[in-house]
Amino acid sequence: MVGLTDDVWVDSLQKDGRVDWGDIKWSTLSKALSMLEDLEFVERKAGYIRIMPKTFEFVSHPDKRSFLFAEGALRIPAFKIFVEILETHKDIGLNLSEIGNELRKRLDVDWKDSTAEVNAKIMMNWARHAGLAPSVFANTQKGSARGTGERTPTQTTLFDNSTNNNREAVN
Repeated sequence: MVGLTDDVWVDSLQKDGRVDWGDIKWSTLSKALSMLEDLEFVERKAGYIRIMPKTFEFVSHPDKRSFLFAEGALRIPAFKIFVEILETHKDIGLNLSEIGNELRKRLDVDWKDSTAEVNAKIMMNWARHAGLAPSVFANTQKGSARGTGERTPTQTTLFDNSTNNNREAVN
């Protein structure tokens, strides 16, 4: 969730119900709340934010967090398509650039290569946390983003900070 950890929500819900927003930029907070609403963890109304029952379950049952997150995330059409792409390529894997390009085509959106790759990276993290990433994609590893092969100087790993799309060496 865009810059916020579940610890913020857990602390808030287990204490007095107030969240300290002081160290969070307004744009980050707005994106996070929007995503929480998409995941059906909160409902925003004029003047207040309603915490949904699902959020209390998330806080109270750490063992259910992956399931609850997956349930909400799969309601987001772009993420559902992303998971379908992973399933389609579960035998050979793809790198983030390839996944991002396929996602861009399937969603019929006008993203730059770097945007497509960043979105794929974010959704890959979501798929992993939700337990929805097929085994070829399930682990963060040094090496190939395609699976278990050796990393070549022109491949980016899933968690490189780069959005290098022209296959220049990433060190």
